[in-house]
Amino acid sequence: MMSLELFTNFTGEHGYVDLVKTIVTTGENRNNERTGVGTKSIFGATWGCDLQKEFPLFSIREINWRAAIDELLWFIQGNSSAEWFQKQGHKYWDPWLKQRLNGKKDFAGRIYGVQWRNWLSSSSRKTYLKSTDQLHHLLKRLKNDPESRRHVVTAWNPGELDQMCLPPCHMIWQVYVRQGGFLDLVMYQRSADMILGVPHDIVMYATLCHILAHEVGLKVGTLRIMFGDTHVYNNHIEYVMENWFKSHPGIAYSSTLDSAVAEHTFIKKHKPIFILDDSAQQKIEKNDLPLLRYTPECFAIQNYDPYPSPKLKVAI
Repeated sequence: MMSLELFTNFTGEHGYVDLVKTIVTTGENRNNERTGVGTKSIFGATWGCDLQKEFPLFSIREINWRAAIDELLWFIQGNSSAEWFQKQGHKYWDPWLKQRLNGKKDFAGRIYGVQWRNWLSSSSRKTYLKSTDQLHHLLKRLKNDPESRRHVVTAWNPGELDQMCLPPCHMIWQVYVRQGGFLDLVMYQRSADMILGVPHDIVMYATLCHILAHEVGLKVGTLRIMFGDTHVYNNHIEYVMENWFKSHPGIAYSSTLDSAVAEHTFIKKHKPIFILDDSAQQKIEKNDLPLLRYTPECFAIQNYDPYPSPKLKVAI
């Protein structure tokens, strides 16, 4: 009989490291996965943090928090072109953009932000496609019907996956207005690259929760992420073993990683401080989505002192 393993109760940076350890030591080998790199993988893990107590920018490896926030702002724009994002100095979407969908340069197709802002649907009573701005409707519901169970935004559009340079990994999210005036966010991620992707995505959705709470006059609450295929690529395992669990001072290393992770002595105790500055907002048209006021200059991080990160290869 197959045993049921529940990969739950992983919280904060300590929980993130524990989850990576769980994958590396107990995950199954997936050597026929799409990229050909191979992974160690588990299924159905969860992670969370209290955004009132911390901003989840991990110190174990330097995270380009600016890129994560700029990517979120690009998605909020709802633009299928990556030109704005690239002009901010970020190139990591380029391997997928090289597919040149529709023969266009820097064209990402109907990815995350396009679905958030311009979900297309048809009706038997109409001969044209209807466009739905999910973010617009979300803000309206949060203000007018805060206890609604329909505060959901999705990027997974099965009918348009072939029009995306990369199908969405973080595919659907929901927010919840909790008593006391807190805004909680839950996101489902079908495919979770735990070393390169997930820390970046955590920063993105923590920032999104801050923006939404700020916009509707609530306090930021909790962030929870539910992972489908939760994996560490084979070409990252050596880095994890050597740099996280072996070379940091004060760590009692063991081949199973147990003693190293149990102590968490390598995780820095100081906590990064997230700053959202209204004064840097840009002017928008009266009927534009209010979230478009936010610019890269609206955000800053203080007290962030991570361990340096080597360049790790992305599995394409």
